[in-house]
Amino acid sequence: MLAGEVYLWNSKVTIGDQTANKGDLSTAKTHFQNVINNYGLTLQDNFAKVFAPDNKQNSEIIFSFKYDENEYKNGSMSGYCYSTTTGNTINKAFDIDGNLWGDPIQIGANVNYYQYSNALWYQYDAADTRRDVTLISSWHDENATQLRGTFVRKLIGNVSALTGFRAYDSDWPVYRLALAYLSLAEIANMEGDNTAVRSNINKIRERAYGDAWDEAVYGYTPGSFAENEVAILHEKDKEFVQEGQRWWDVCRMSVSPDCGATDHLVFHNEGHIAYGLTGDLRETSQVGWDEAASIVVQPLLSTANSYRVLWPVDTNTLGADTELEQTPGYGN
Repeated sequence: MLAGEVYLWNSKVTIGDQTANKGDLSTAKTHFQNVINNYGLTLQDNFAKVFAPDNKQNSEIIFSFKYDENEYKNGSMSGYCYSTTTGNTINKAFDIDGNLWGDPIQIGANVNYYQYSNALWYQYDAADTRRDVTLISSWHDENATQLRGTFVRKLIGNVSALTGFRAYDSDWPVYRLALAYLSLAEIANMEGDNTAVRSNINKIRERAYGDAWDEAVYGYTPGSFAENEVAILHEKDKEFVQEGQRWWDVCRMSVSPDCGATDHLVFHNEGHIAYGLTGDLRETSQVGWDEAASIVVQPLLSTANSYRVLWPVDTNTLGADTELEQTPGYGN
């Protein structure tokens, strides 16, 4: 998986004097096909089972950071949940079924620090099982017409038998089989192979839609290079929430197979999480107060700020080694 990622990156991204080499696509493809064909890996038949605390190290997991209730906890995930201590959610919001908000997933005393854009919620179809496995929605009204916000319920572990509250003991996936399929879809797009683009995306969608799966309704029909690239990005957006993919995706994926210096999605509207959304997200009358109604779809970075795709060197490190130079664009 790591070799496949490196060669896929190098086939599309030029950094400094390291020029993108399209010849590396075939090497990346070989590595991802090797993962799929030679290790006995299979997709779990249910998206929720992939992350279930009682189904760790299952047939889809290739590499993950391990946590256990009686060992080190994956506490960073608690920051994405609703707050039970500030009073801004409890008894003030509604769930999607119109029930007044209590503590639906038993997180106990907790404060929310982070929240995904409401646009992510709207990227999912209601029939996509990944939505409700990944996010729990809160609404301003009991009819669920004004989305208040979402909280992550994926990777938040068990309800502890000892305390009755969450023990954040879910393993954190780094590599799993679904990534190999969607990487092959991206490679196929570079190769102009729409048949493989379709089959690899739909392999993931078929599992996501479960019993509702109907390729004629939910399957992906390939389009232009840019349309395919955005479709793969959004599939990854829905599949890999909290699995550390998106920033590298928008810096690598492109609006053109030429992958020029300003072609990558990070510099184009197509890289925005709300790109392509219509209806509920864009119509204020449907969303009411919802912050999503005011989302402006724009590039994540302007080309004038292209230096920001690379990290600066922190001042402590610079001060400790006089031979180091700051990343261009950040000054001294």
